[in-house]
Amino acid sequence: MRNHARETLACEFVVAVTATFGLVYVFLVREIGTRRMLHWHATEHPTAEWTVPHFRSVLTGDDPYRFLVHDRDAVFSAAVDDALRSMPLRVLKSLARVPHANAFCERLIGTARRECLDDLIPLHARHLRKIQAGWVRTSRQSGSPARESRSWDSGAVKSDRVTGGRSPTAVRPSSRGESHARRSPSRVSA
Repeated sequence: MRNHARETLACEFVVAVTATFGLVYVFLVREIGTRRMLHWHATEHPTAEWTVPHFRSVLTGDDPYRFLVHDRDAVFSAAVDDALRSMPLRVLKSLARVPHANAFCERLIGTARRECLDDLIPLHARHLRKIQAGWVRTSRQSGSPARESRSWDSGAVKSDRVTGGRSPTAVRPSSRGESHARRSPSRVSA
């Protein structure tokens, strides 16, 4: 997979629960080589007919992508696979009855849940799109999520406006005198 990482996309549907206990499905497409999120969109009723145009918006024809990894969800029907092959992509399906086999997207999903959906409960699909847009914009400005394993216990906690709501942020000065911000694991509100 490492040899073809820059040519491979991974996609997944994520389920988010709204304040009224409705289900909203978020469609994610991620480039494996750079770990960038290329596309996302939320809907309350995902279908194969809804999914294909979203693939077309990602795959413009000038891209070097040759492979697409997806699970065996019913939304990824034979019609979706045929449309993907015509783009032309080779479809790689994850193992049957292994819901977390698509580790490329599962890591992104976990980050989105921790940084976005753990603190905010969407009211409906449109509200979820607004929350996600703010989170994507913020994460693209700051780069990829930090992979550091430093202790942030000694940092001051401040509240920062992110994704349309209050989001706790821990700030700790580094040895060089600059400040590094990272989300606090505790739920602190201002």
